[in-house]
Amino acid sequence: VLYRILQNPELIDELLKEQQETIETAGLDPNGKSNEVLTYDTIKGMVKLDSVCRETMRLRNRFYDLLHTNICGKKVVLSNGTIIPPGGDVFINSWYNQRSNIWEEMHIDGEDRVEFKPFRYLDTGYSSSKISDDYLVFGKGKHACP
Repeated sequence: VLYRILQNPELIDELLKEQQETIETAGLDPNGKSNEVLTYDTIKGMVKLDSVCRETMRLRNRFYDLLHTNICGKKVVLSNGTIIPPGGDVFINSWYNQRSNIWEEMHIDGEDRVEFKPFRYLDTGYSSSKISDDYLVFGKGKHACP
């Protein structure tokens, strides 16, 4: 995240301003000279920083495939007729998934998905720790680990 911010120095002032406003709104000392700590709710108020974090992680994953194993004990038939037997593995191309334009129907900015757009996720309801079909950084399903 720091690397992306340094690549885009125009973000620094905007993120700093958001941080200062959020801290003041929470009634904390903006100079950090008290024993008060940031709460989860205070940090959630930094929506621009959160969007930068989500966009950074979306573009900078180190994995290309996300392995899923059929553990249900019976075959699974996909809509295209592909059969996944019990114990069979399915690999999801997460690199493509997080960069393709298939997410326009979710009302997420699907254009230029290969470009870094720091505020892509503002006002979408998708925080950096919320998994979704277009954001597999933490996996998917009940074993997702945000």
